[in-house]
Parts: sequence; structure tokens; C-alpha cells
Amino acid sequence: KPTPSAEDVIERILPAVVTVVNVQTRYGYFGHSDDRRVVGSGVVVDERGYILTNAHVVAAAQTLKVVLWSGEERPASLVVYEPSQDMAMLKVEGANLIAAPWGDSNRVRLGQPVIAIGSPLGDFPNSVTMGVVSGLDRALAADETVLYGLIQTDAAINPGNSGGPLVNLRGEVIGINTFIIREDHDRGVAQGIGFAIPATAAQGLVSAWIAQDSGTLQAGGGEKGGAVAPPLLPASQTGGGE
Repeated sequence: KPTPSAEDVIERILPAVVTVVNVQTRYGYFGHSDDRRVVGSGVVVDERGYILTNAHVVAAAQTLKVVLWSGEERPASLVVYEPSQDMAMLKVEGANLIAAPWGDSNRVRLGQPVIAIGSPLGDFPNSVTMGVVSGLDRALAADETVLYGLIQTDAAINPGNSGGPLVNLRGEVIGINTFIIREDHDRGVAQGIGFAIPATAAQGLVSAWIAQDSGTLQAGGGEKGGAVAPPLLPASQTGGGE
């Protein structure tokens, strides 16, 4: 069976990719309020409305919504928040959701072509970049957590890409994009160093979470805006008021 073209893969996977908008309302003196938005990406993992993203995308959220690939907006509830894995699961109501297929990240090889999809800078939804697998089994510190087994890629990952899928040329999700390295103060500016949580780890969490979902909010923890354990940056975009 011939390998599908990159265009075919993108066309197939795109309906499963969403933009995640985390609105944090801050109240000041005299009743003044200001909305701060953190924008990331997510991927539909179950047609019943379950969406996987990064924990740092939804941290400290007061309101969550997702924007589907078609541009339709839907309110979202936070089902599970697991900062130790930098993973979170949302749920939206309604039909017409398409779930992305999982791939086996244990079979990923160095040099393998990959595709990253997400909403860089929060303003460019459904953006697609291509690259290769640059490294395997990376370990990186983020806040007080160390993430293990990460896939390194040179596919362009920018703020706003957090939580979006890293896909192989069969159209399967092999990773969840999470961090980028932009600059090391001792060694200069870096290019093309992005990281994704491997699909096997993410899929195991998703299966357990969906099985135990009680529909209750399990959010907690504080805000995770800005740089995370420099020189790492979360690949989510922080902005001002809407």
C-alpha cells in the first residue's frame, strides 16, 4: 500500500486539531476587570468530545473554549489536569467531531519525516510545518517537573503550538507538541529545537482518564505563564485582553 502524500495526511488529520483558548479574568480596583488569554492547541482523541492538550495551556483558567478547524467555537470543560505530565483533557459537547488516530511512538526513528499542526501565536490556526525527528528519549525540566522520553524535532513549533499533534506520514499522532528552546544565555540563540510528549505515554493517560471520567472538574495549581525553567519555553501564546 503506497504511503499517502503529505497533502493527503494533512487533509485527513486537520479536522481533529483545535485551538484552545484559556481566558483568565483579573479584577482590579473599582470593579475594573481585564481578560488575559493563553492560547494553545489541542487534538480530538475521542469522538464523544474529549480533547487532549498541555496542562500549561489551561492552567489557572476561568473560562475555556475551543475553536474547531472549521472556525466553530464551543465552550469546554476541564476533565483532568495533570501538570506532572504537562497533560490535560477537555470535553466539549456536540456532534461532528473527528478523532485523530494514534501511532506507535516506540517505533519512531531518527530522521523520520513528521508534521506539526497547531495555532502559532494564537492567530494562525490550522498551520502546518514539516521536519524530521531530531532526537529521541530526551528529558527536560519544566517548573518542578521533569518530562521524560520526549521526541525532539526540527519541525517549526512556535508559541501557540502547545498541545497540537506531531504526526507521521501515515496521518497518525506520534506526539503532543509541548516545548521549544529559543535561546540559551550561555550558548546563544537556538533554532529548530522542539519537543513532543510521545504518543504511547499520552494515549495511556487518555484511555485511563476517559474510563474514569465522572464529569467533575479536577483543576488546580497556579498560573504557568511566561518562561518555564529557562531556557525552555512552553509552546503556548500569552496575550492581552480579547
